[in-house]
Amino acid sequence: MRAFRGTSLCLLLAVGAGNACAATIPACPEVSATATRAGLHDFDFLLGHWNVHNRRLKQRLADSHDWVEFAAKDSFAELPGGLGTEEHYSTDFWKGYAALGLHLYDPQHRAWTLYWADNRNAPGTLQTLAKGAFVDGVGVFCAPDRFNGKPITVRILWQRIDARHARWEQAFSTDRGASWETNWTMDFTRP
Repeated sequence: MRAFRGTSLCLLLAVGAGNACAATIPACPEVSATATRAGLHDFDFLLGHWNVHNRRLKQRLADSHDWVEFAAKDSFAELPGGLGTEEHYSTDFWKGYAALGLHLYDPQHRAWTLYWADNRNAPGTLQTLAKGAFVDGVGVFCAPDRFNGKPITVRILWQRIDARHARWEQAFSTDRGASWETNWTMDFTRP
């Protein structure tokens, strides 16, 4: 698996929260122990169209504090039969970039699996990004991965801020979740 959206080219909280979020957000929850209800509609807050303000570190896991900012468009729709949601992401930051995300729900385990495919990195491949659940209104999704040949843990957070705003955050850990480097945030606003 490759870490999402630009590791060598993964889904929220205040910009600049960085490692401070480790104190308030579980690193990688045990899904069945923390999911408190059937979560098929957890991602419903994202349905529809969004403008996205991206901030990503120029260099990851390099003690960098230089951020690149760019705009994107995103939209989400329900999949048939209660499977989950489908995402269509595009940006001109990389010329002609387009991507498809799938959030698929497993009701037996009350867990989500996030998938990603794009036309820039490994075209034709559906990448498994992370697995997790929503806990107290925050989606926490984690997976092992590799970055520059070294093992890491990827954490993706999704949060509904209000009816017109949402937040996505990606962080990497090299110490199994003891500390995190937030390297990408996306602030979503309804057009």
